[in-house]
Amino acid sequence: MQIYLYDGTFDGLLTCVFESYEKKQMPTHVDILDGFQQRLDADYCMIVTDATKAKRVNAGLKKNGLLTHVYYVFLSGDEKRHIHLFGYIHLSFRMGAAVSQCLTETCVYEVSRLYKNVWREAHSFKEFIRFSELQTGVLYCQIEPKSNVLEILVNHFMDRLPSERFVIHDLNREIAAFYEKGQYVITELKGTAELTLAAEELYYQGLWKVFHQTIAIEERINKKLQQGNMPKRFWKHMLEMQEG
Repeated sequence: MQIYLYDGTFDGLLTCVFESYEKKQMPTHVDILDGFQQRLDADYCMIVTDATKAKRVNAGLKKNGLLTHVYYVFLSGDEKRHIHLFGYIHLSFRMGAAVSQCLTETCVYEVSRLYKNVWREAHSFKEFIRFSELQTGVLYCQIEPKSNVLEILVNHFMDRLPSERFVIHDLNREIAAFYEKGQYVITELKGTAELTLAAEELYYQGLWKVFHQTIAIEERINKKLQQGNMPKRFWKHMLEMQEG
């Protein structure tokens, strides 16, 4: 059993792909070095991230229009995403962009499925995120996504709020994206500190809740349809869905 170990970065994964292609071998598993459980029946291969090697694989994926698909699946967090991506990328080297049509191949089907899951979740958060203005003038929001969509979201909102300072806090992974003046950084942020909202923010939150309650027509409320369009797991961080 051949197991590749890498540092958990996207460049690290692409380096693994390069090494496997160069060595003409397909690992049984691919795992992240930090936190893996060692097996006695496995032959481990430590892959050191190499930016040059990663860049070559990146360029090949980009040329075939597959880079976004691969990156989104990498963000999915699915335990088998690595090995699915290995099979998918190896096939793409032979077939080019046409690989995405070979859904009878397990790796292609799984990559397609995981890509759609991540895309849908990121798209939902773009609609359901609710920023609150802090006393410092920074816009802050909390999310609890299944996939690691933080980088997708910060790129989306930096285009739409270029002159603002904002923080998107992923509580599940204890990381946050800090944006200011056209640049952002993603770093560790544990816990949920006590945050002081701006005075105007409290006023507008009250107006928003009153508006949301006022426009509702009681006779037409359809909870099942509402949850279908706006899954309940998003409600926790949506002001208009909170009690009181």
